[in-house]
Amino acid sequence: MSKVKLIVALSFLLAFAAGVCVGLVFRPPARSPRDPSWFAHELGLTAEQQKRIEAIWSEVVQTGRTRRADHRRAVEKAQDERIRALLTES
Repeated sequence: MSKVKLIVALSFLLAFAAGVCVGLVFRPPARSPRDPSWFAHELGLTAEQQKRIEAIWSEVVQTGRTRRADHRRAVEKAQDERIRALLTES
């Protein structure tokens, strides 16, 4: 291996190692799932209030999924009807 190739390879490895070190040092701290959420912490919610809010948010998420699914089915139905009408014209 020539001296130039060795220097290039070592430079690459050094740059890679520096990137890994910077990534490890500056990554955000991991949150424990048992930590209260920012929202709950800021409002000083009790455990019971947190449970109720989680139930409300879960309901909202489920409602959103249901609405998206219903909308998707309606769009698919309209699309199928338009295609069926086009195919029956000829």
